[in-house]
Amino acid sequence: MRLLKLNHYHKTIEKRKIPRDTYRIALTGIKGISVLRERESTSDSYTYFTIFVKYMEYGISRTRLYEKLKQQNINSGLYFNPLISKLSMHKELDKIKTIKFSGY
Repeated sequence: MRLLKLNHYHKTIEKRKIPRDTYRIALTGIKGISVLRERESTSDSYTYFTIFVKYMEYGISRTRLYEKLKQQNINSGLYFNPLISKLSMHKELDKIKTIKFSGY
């Protein structure tokens, strides 16, 4: 059964690209909203479409945006809730000015 599903994988991926492309176009130029850029070195199943909401630029928080979408019957989700940066184990990160990650 799984092998049969694998035969349809590429068609499924192509179908999932359509709403992804639509979202990318629709969100382009909206101040405070950004999306992940695609990398040539990776592949995507296009199961999720992640956006980043910058409160100070967009004017409302990601939580408020989630609530507004929900009121319009638009399914979305909040990941890392609460934000990882707000967890007690990361309090010390506020004191660090620069963090260098290899590969970025």
